[in-house]
Amino acid sequence: MSGERTYNVKAIIGFCFSLIALFIPIFGVPIGIGGITLTRIAIAEIDQTHQQGVGLAKTGFFLGIAAVIVHTGLLIAGLMSIWTL
Repeated sequence: MSGERTYNVKAIIGFCFSLIALFIPIFGVPIGIGGITLTRIAIAEIDQTHQQGVGLAKTGFFLGIAAVIVHTGLLIAGLMSIWTL
């Protein structure tokens, strides 16, 4: 029992959501926001329970922010290209 590592499941799921959000063009923003939310919850839980997974949670948080920024920029560029036609 003392040798077991317990990773925070929300950190792993938030990291996966944020990573997937980078590659899905249509639903990237909502999935990225979900990843950001899950990783923030995971970071708070990790601070309280001293579990493993801080790196995954922080990486998922930054990936989620990057996904939201990239997809918002693509959305704005697409709308601007439609309006210029």
